[in-house]
Amino acid sequence: MRFLLLLSAITLAALPVHAQDSLMFKYATTITKEELSTHVHKLASDEMEGRFTGSRGLVRAQKYITGEFEQSGLQMPVISGVASYAQEFTLDECRWKDQRLTLNGTELRVGKDFLFLSDPVDISGDFPVIFSGFAIEDLRYSDFIDIDVTDKIMLAFSGEPRKPDGTSVISGKKEWSKKGYYFSKAKMAADKGAEGVFIIFRNRSDYRKYLKSRDYYDPKPVIRFPVDDGEFIQQKQPFAAYMNVKTAARLVGESPKKLFDAREEMEKTLKTRAGAFSGHVSVQASSDCYHLPTANVVGFVEGADLKSQVVVVVAHYDHLGQTTGKIFYGADDNASGTAAVLEIAEAFAMAAGNGIRPRRSVVFLAVSAEEIGLYGSKYYTMNPLFPLDSTFACVNIDMIGRASTKQVDSPDYIAASVYLSEELLKLSQEANRTAAPDLEDRVEYKRSLRGGSDHYYFSKNGIPSIFYFAGFHPDYHEATDTPDKILYDRMETITRAIFVTTWKLADREEKLENGN
Repeated sequence: MRFLLLLSAITLAALPVHAQDSLMFKYATTITKEELSTHVHKLASDEMEGRFTGSRGLVRAQKYITGEFEQSGLQMPVISGVASYAQEFTLDECRWKDQRLTLNGTELRVGKDFLFLSDPVDISGDFPVIFSGFAIEDLRYSDFIDIDVTDKIMLAFSGEPRKPDGTSVISGKKEWSKKGYYFSKAKMAADKGAEGVFIIFRNRSDYRKYLKSRDYYDPKPVIRFPVDDGEFIQQKQPFAAYMNVKTAARLVGESPKKLFDAREEMEKTLKTRAGAFSGHVSVQASSDCYHLPTANVVGFVEGADLKSQVVVVVAHYDHLGQTTGKIFYGADDNASGTAAVLEIAEAFAMAAGNGIRPRRSVVFLAVSAEEIGLYGSKYYTMNPLFPLDSTFACVNIDMIGRASTKQVDSPDYIAASVYLSEELLKLSQEANRTAAPDLEDRVEYKRSLRGGSDHYYFSKNGIPSIFYFAGFHPDYHEATDTPDKILYDRMETITRAIFVTTWKLADREEKLENGN
């Protein structure tokens, strides 16, 4: 096959457009299910230990990807004056150091009486506590009509007011609106100038169930993207903590029944009882933060006459690591996408080695830290190795090895979301018709930008993007996401179609019209 491709390259200049397309499809056939399987089995092996950001398993995965880039013959970008495949960056890893609440000289027990939900924070002092209803502000119901929570700690019930039929007053459904969740209550505390919020479970038994299901207590570290105080003023970070109603009642010197009665009255009348109870508590909480090094892996194939412009092909190679003796292998999430990037990169590099290049350069980007906040792609777009205003399009590949739960009985489809350019949608559909004619085309144009994977920061910067994603399945984020469950025949076809789409993007004459 390589010999035939070399012969074809010699006469490329004389070939008509359809013959060049035919040659492109020949390079697509170098992407095989056998090689995809080899990559997935390697990346999702015991050796990689679940590839958690900053772990030795992720470092091993980085070395494997680097070796594959080098073997394929990808060029190295120049990073800080040195040619390298590794775009290194540092995150902050923060752990709780101390978590204490003291009431009238008696220390409350972390993991039994209360449980911090927020990222590690530093707070120390004696604070007033004020009952704040459900800590909700909405046109249909509000707890902030007559109370001032500035510099105080809010005490509020979880969720939001419910009607007699169990539906939410705010959402109108059985499910809460976003305002019912702890992170919204913590944000409300920040917006109102409070120090934090204690959240009371609706029922006595819910708190015990929560503690048992969360396997606490030693709390896990939190990894964050570093904050540059020179760029913006960091807002005060309030804390959020869960507690049972018995502890909450002690804070305000009342009985648990009084708190439950107040909740029932608020739900019945839709009039808040905020401010009805108050107290004081001493808080001593602190954290330790350390630098956590990690890296994106970047290689590229230089284009022809438009080589200063680039198409970025991205997949995250990190996953959830291991816990309690279980490895979260991440075969589909996202060894599958990473394997596709490696195979597509090899096909482009093979073509370039035979003198066949698309007009634009193609950048292959394996990013770290997606699972903990899209940090790898965020770092790249903040520190691009190729200018963002010269980035023609982004192709993001995340979980293409399995069928979704809804499609498990009909897995023969290719799915993706397209952002910012309906022309990109048409281009991908054309590629799918020729490269994956036996798969149902489920590529759709999305008018609203959503996160969830590494296309987000590219699209946010105005770069047309396509996000290949086959959907969620029961093994998503479970230790059972293993290589033996990948549909390699189907994955081969999808990866070839992505290769063709990428080639067409890199070789396109016109700029993609931006639809938003």
